[in-house]
Parts: sequence; C-alpha cells; structure tokens
Amino acid sequence: MYVDEKGSVTAKTHGNTSWSSVQVKVEKAQKINGILNVFEAYDHSNDKMYIHCYQKKTTKQFIDFLKRVEKRYDKNIQNIFLVLDNLSVHQSKKAKEVLAKDCPRIKLVFLQVRSPELNLIEVRWS
Repeated sequence: MYVDEKGSVTAKTHGNTSWSSVQVKVEKAQKINGILNVFEAYDHSNDKMYIHCYQKKTTKQFIDFLKRVEKRYDKNIQNIFLVLDNLSVHQSKKAKEVLAKDCPRIKLVFLQVRSPELNLIEVRWS
C-alpha cells in the first residue's frame, strides 16, 4: 500500500472511475470545511484508495489516518506494508512509538529521498 498527503490544496485525481469518486468526496469536504489536508493510501492489490481529510497535517493526524487504514483490513492479515516518503510526520518518534504499540501490523517502508516516482500514489494525484 502506498501513502501520501496533499496539504492545503484542492486535490485533483487522475485515473479510473474509483478515483473520480475520491475527487467528489474531497471536494464535498472542502466545501464544508474550507482548505484541507488530505491523507491518502492506495492499495494497488485491489485498486482502492482510502482518504481522510484533516484541518492540519501533523503527527497526530498521520497516526489517526493509519489507525483508520489498519481497521479496514481483516485481522488475519499479519502485516500491512506502507510505502511512503520521508515527511517529518512520517518519521517522528511519536508516530513510530504509537504505531508499534497500537498498530503492530503496520510496517513503514520509507522511500529514498527525492524519489516520488517510486510511490505509485504520486501518479494518481497532481
């Protein structure tokens, strides 16, 4: 699964029909709440996108988002690997500690610096 975020922008999606439904959800949330930060996870195994919008983009919101993602998966799945960039909220000590305690199935896999093309979610957003 690939994780990324868009901050303080109107997110635009590109791709198949499942992506257009994501666009509608983001636009609706923006009309209600104003400028938003969007966290998203793309599961390439089933071509599904999971999103959640927040007013801020901090470690607290990142942890909340990953807990939401983790709950979507059957308890029989032992490991959920998340590929993501090196944003400071992803790398924070607090995030690592909370995830190890509350979501031990989640394994973070960090990309090399300046290699967004390796994150499959990047080609879906502009």
